[in-house]
Amino acid sequence: MLSHAVYFHIPECLRFMQKKTKRTLIELSIILAVFGVLYTTNTLKDAVGFVQRLMVKTQLIRPGTEADTAGKTVNFQWDLLDEKGRKVSFRRFKGKTVFLNFWATWCPPCIAEMPNIDALYRRTNRSRVAFIMVAKDRNFSKAIRFKNKKNYQLPIYHMQSEAPSEFFHQSIPTTFIISPEGKIVSSETGLTYYNTDSFKNYLETL
Repeated sequence: MLSHAVYFHIPECLRFMQKKTKRTLIELSIILAVFGVLYTTNTLKDAVGFVQRLMVKTQLIRPGTEADTAGKTVNFQWDLLDEKGRKVSFRRFKGKTVFLNFWATWCPPCIAEMPNIDALYRRTNRSRVAFIMVAKDRNFSKAIRFKNKKNYQLPIYHMQSEAPSEFFHQSIPTTFIISPEGKIVSSETGLTYYNTDSFKNYLETL
């Protein structure tokens, strides 16, 4: 009786599996079609950025404020260019807490976290904390146009000389927090929500 019951349900199971496979293929085809349209219309980056901005607004991806166990001492011997094309030595920021962020206009996570960093910058004591937003775009003017279009107040820079090895990282966005004593005390890679009271206080009291 048992073998007969199993045999009886085999055709039904096969039909169920065929329906499920067909449905999965249809859903996959729709997803691929959507991504295909976004890619061919050059809106894929905007769509990904929109989703990531929603993730940032949840404030679930927050930075840690624990000291880096390595406590690397920063090499301040490198130069930047500001938005007006003037050479700026990184030594200028020694003695302050430094929020150093590497980003690019072609990087959706960078663009997604930029509004909350700008908001943090606007309400942070700038006599204590320096914000250094280093654009990785080859064409710095593109980064400047992006900033102006978004009405961000954040100062952005371009590397005039190679950054020290302690700042080498394969991924962006990457943020380093440097203490007034010149040590890396924390770092974050990837999309992060920084604009919190606790993180603001952390920066201002280092």
